[in-house]
Amino acid sequence: MALTRRWPVLDALRTGALDWRDLQERVGVSRPTVHRQLRALGGVELVAKRDGTFALAPVGELTATEFSRMFEVMDTVPALSQVVP
Repeated sequence: MALTRRWPVLDALRTGALDWRDLQERVGVSRPTVHRQLRALGGVELVAKRDGTFALAPVGELTATEFSRMFEVMDTVPALSQVVP
């Protein structure tokens, strides 16, 4: 699974559970795309459906946190390359 393609969904769910319409609006993709991504993320137990909304499962929370850290490091590297040879 290409988690980098599905990162926007994981990132949106970091703020809390969302229904598919709110998720679609936040991520800015089509309804079929949201459903495909949710199905894929649910298939590997990163996202769970609860009471008509979707939320990060425990492993999904850990994955989203670590992806966020990785992206922060990636954003920092170019700035550091200006200072550290």
